[in-house]
Parts: sequence; structure tokens; C-alpha cells
Amino acid sequence: MRNISEMGIIQIDITNSCTNRCSNCTRFCGHYTKDRIYFMDKDYFIAALTSLKDFDGIVGIIGGEPTLHPQFEEFCKIFKELKPNKAKRGIWSNTGGNFNKYKDIIDDTFGFFNLNDHTRNIMHTPILVASEDIVLDTNERTRLIDSCWIQNYWSASINPNGAFFCEV
Repeated sequence: MRNISEMGIIQIDITNSCTNRCSNCTRFCGHYTKDRIYFMDKDYFIAALTSLKDFDGIVGIIGGEPTLHPQFEEFCKIFKELKPNKAKRGIWSNTGGNFNKYKDIIDDTFGFFNLNDHTRNIMHTPILVASEDIVLDTNERTRLIDSCWIQNYWSASINPNGAFFCEV
């Protein structure tokens, strides 16, 4: 399994609210009931950023759709203060929500963009299956988990439930 310190990107999930309802969303965004939707509070966001002050990679904000966060503009100001290198600040967005409203702020804040407007013919792979249902051998399952392609290519994340070695 890849060590978090070896990753080039670590995400901060500021909300799970989304404008889409993609059937195979790795975060189930768009499928939560209203009582399960969260918006990270400012103090937690500051703590997450502070915990990454020595991380030399890109720190991204992601969701759901991050521009739906009611404090998005304030979070961008905080981000710029606590992560001064613009090239090391990223945004993952579906360009929905308030993306156009915040376009100037986004351009001023972020140096790395991962924008997926979900209008192209995108094939989401159904990765959310129980490993014990498809790999019966415990040793083989452990080997596969330890060499998970998602964990090796995607990023770690911080959300209101804590920090995780894989954004999925």
C-alpha cells in the first residue's frame, strides 16, 4: 500500500453535496438524503490545511461539488493564506453548482484544476463492490488490497469523519 507521504495530492472533502447523481460515484454524492449532506465547518477546514502545512504536494478541495459549500469564497481566502503556493492548490469540480459565479475567485485561488463537467461520454467503473464477494481467498484479497490501483493512483482525503489513505 502506498504511504500517504509518497502521494502527490491530498484532498480535503469540503462537502458531499453535488449537482449530479452519477450511478457509480465513488463518494455516493447526489445519493444522500438531506440529513446526510455535510458542509465542512471552517475550523475543521483550517485544521485540515494546517495539518498539511509541510506537505509538498498539491492540496485539493473536492466534494461533491465544492462550489456548493456556503463558505466557498471564505474557504478560498483561508486556502490562499495557509497554502501560499498557488501551484500547490487544486480544485476538483464538475463545473456545476456555483462554479461560474465563483470563476474569478477560482482562477485567482487555484493553480491546479481537475474539471469534469460530466458532459462527455464518461464510463464510470463500478468499483464499489465488497472484495470478499469477488475474491474468496483471504491471502489473495489482502495482496490485491495492498496493491489497489485506486489507492496507488488517486489521493488520500480528509473529510469530517477523519483522514483516509484513499479518497474512495
